[in-house]
Amino acid sequence: MLESMADTRPAVPHDQVVAETEAIIQAAEQRQSVRRR
Repeated sequence: MLESMADTRPAVPHDQVVAETEAIIQAAEQRQSVRRR
């Protein structure tokens, strides 16, 4: 089941996904720290 779901998505290198996810998390954390001040 998991494989059939993955087949419908475009192939993206795992490293790229991780890097983009980390960038999104860092941006969100920076926004939260700005709001707290």
